[in-house]
Amino acid sequence: MKCFKKDYVKPVELPPIDGEVAERNGKTGLLIGHNERDKGANNREWYFKYEEYDEEYDDFVRHYDLDGDRLLEEYELNLETAKLSGLTFATRDDGRGRRGAAEDLAEADCTEAISMHCNNYNGVANGFEFWYLDGVIESKRFAEKLHKAYKAEYPHLVDRKVKRAKKGSRPYGVLDALRDNGIRKCTLAEWYFLDVRSDFIPPEKLGAFLKKFGAQ
Repeated sequence: MKCFKKDYVKPVELPPIDGEVAERNGKTGLLIGHNERDKGANNREWYFKYEEYDEEYDDFVRHYDLDGDRLLEEYELNLETAKLSGLTFATRDDGRGRRGAAEDLAEADCTEAISMHCNNYNGVANGFEFWYLDGVIESKRFAEKLHKAYKAEYPHLVDRKVKRAKKGSRPYGVLDALRDNGIRKCTLAEWYFLDVRSDFIPPEKLGAFLKKFGAQ
């Protein structure tokens, strides 16, 4: 007797609602990963390796450290990056969560969105990656477009490629929330590994990149 898996049906990549995917237009929104209470990844791995006073690091702390712990944290950095980009952004603060933030971007008439994150792991792994929502062709093409631009801007970083977010994977939830709010051009960005100093891109530089890339 043969047994078949019934729990998963491979989704079909649906065509864009309006036919062919048009050239980018509309408005880019940024969704800040994590929140004030859970700030996500941090640079603890390389911060505690410092043996001498570092003036540049003091500048980083002065500009980006919101809670006084002298660590650079994912939420803090992406929030500052979003502000410097001049693009519309939404946070998960005040109990809004990812679905509330996605709704905020939709209500602000955003037609495409980037969920902003940074990685950390073991102080050795490095690089960047972008995720798209399984079965949504607009999401895949938007992720590929951002990947191409980012790779050209930061060729020194390791390219971990564009990846598919299946149901049940960590990136799926926020991309699904954006899609459910009508923003089918969506991607989750892991800009770099925050626990590797050579990967670090200050918010001023990343904000300038997004300002150039994004549509307002």
